[in-house]
Amino acid sequence: MTALPRSLPRFTRELRQYWEDSGSPALPSAPADAHDALADARHNLVKYEAIRAALAIR
Repeated sequence: MTALPRSLPRFTRELRQYWEDSGSPALPSAPADAHDALADARHNLVKYEAIRAALAIR
């Protein structure tokens, strides 16, 4: 992705973009076991659910 033009975002259709598009709501902090694949996946699910909840409030 480093060869893309500067005008294009460096992330596409992922959790961070969803977060920014939803107004950047507060997200839970990383768990103590971060950088473990399963823990990271579970944390991403929690972040996704927090973003969905923030969108539902709008």
